[in-house]
Amino acid sequence: MAPVACGGAPAGVLYGYNTASQGLVHWDRFAQDNHNAVILGRSGSGKSYLVKLEVLRSLYRGIDAHVIDPEDEYTRLASAVGGTFLGGFAAPWAKDAHGNPVPTSYRVDGSTLVQSVRIADSTAFPVVADPKWLDDAAKGVTAGMIGGCAAGALAGGAGCVPGAVASGLAGGVAGAVGGLFS
Repeated sequence: MAPVACGGAPAGVLYGYNTASQGLVHWDRFAQDNHNAVILGRSGSGKSYLVKLEVLRSLYRGIDAHVIDPEDEYTRLASAVGGTFLGGFAAPWAKDAHGNPVPTSYRVDGSTLVQSVRIADSTAFPVVADPKWLDDAAKGVTAGMIGGCAAGALAGGAGCVPGAVASGLAGGVAGAVGGLFS
């Protein structure tokens, strides 16, 4: 990202103000050879805020946004801008016979969602685990998306969870900003 010279409307999304150059920072991901981006930072440093801001500002410019949301952070945003929640899976869970949590995760095997449970010597049987769809009407759409996100989203044993899809028109963005970043 680089500051934009004065004169003419810049392309891309406004990211903020550069305190060193005192210029505005815009970035047009579609002007790059690769449209992807990676945002890294410590916990609480504003990564989610930045991405939500980029989604809102992109929608305002008429660019549709599609979000794979493993932590259910974008459902409110999608709703606020007239987007669609396609569905997904609830977070994986498992409990042993004594009600103690048992470590568990999802993985995708072909077109099948598999929940793996990691038992220990202290695990009391039977163990209960129940993967749950967040929206039964979206099973077909969600199942079709699993293959596309499995490779990246399953790294480290996390479930592949197609979540909120935020897409909409600029008019829906204007009233949606307040209270979305809590």
